[in-house]
Amino acid sequence: MIKALCILSLMAGLTNAEINRWSTLGAGLESLQGTFDDGGQPVKFLLIRSDPLKIHVRIIDTFHELGKGNSLGGFSVREVAKKTGALITVNAGSTASYTTPIAVGLLLIHGRIIHEVNSKATNAGILCITADGVLIANVQTFASHKCVDAVQRGPLLARPSAAAGQEKGDRYRRTVVAVDKSGKLLILITSDKTTLAAVAAFLYTAHPEFGVQLGLNMDGDASSGLLTAGLGAVPLEIGSVDALVASAIGIYAKGTR
Repeated sequence: MIKALCILSLMAGLTNAEINRWSTLGAGLESLQGTFDDGGQPVKFLLIRSDPLKIHVRIIDTFHELGKGNSLGGFSVREVAKKTGALITVNAGSTASYTTPIAVGLLLIHGRIIHEVNSKATNAGILCITADGVLIANVQTFASHKCVDAVQRGPLLARPSAAAGQEKGDRYRRTVVAVDKSGKLLILITSDKTTLAAVAAFLYTAHPEFGVQLGLNMDGDASSGLLTAGLGAVPLEIGSVDALVASAIGIYAKGTR
């Protein structure tokens, strides 16, 4: 039976000694919460680990899924969760407009290209959902993986040193996805602003036991939001779940969607 999530306990900080205590949410779903360090500043985070062999991961195109006539707030993480019945919904790719959810870069849904890949984007990556798993690929190689759903964002977070070289130390609330060595999808969302270098250091250096093979920065700050539903009596909201998003990642019970 899937356990209820408690907002207060999920967002409370943990010490380094406690940070490895994963909580089981249900079949194929675990959560970890706490804080990591960014230049002496604590950053609160929630990390979701999902097993694509036990759950169903989808990319949602908000413009077509939710209806062209929606209002600004109608293209949000909250509305995706409400309409599609996702257990976990989190923002994905960027939008080219503040009033209409127009994808920036590749958006592929059910094998159909909604928006073409941006091959000129620097160090961009593709979150690819296949028939039997999830992976993160670069723009040049993703086509060989036969993605069912896919979304482009960036930069790729291959290692902490690479992340450090791609930013100016800017801090934003972050949504980051990663794939571990067993093929599980990790979704990290922060409720505090942080740098990509700090996120990469946390995922790769501070906790090598996570087994991260490759990470990808998704749209962040004002668009960064995560919502749970159907995981118990108390839903969890982090970040901007009512902001306009062009696409979202939905996690569903196996056999649905």
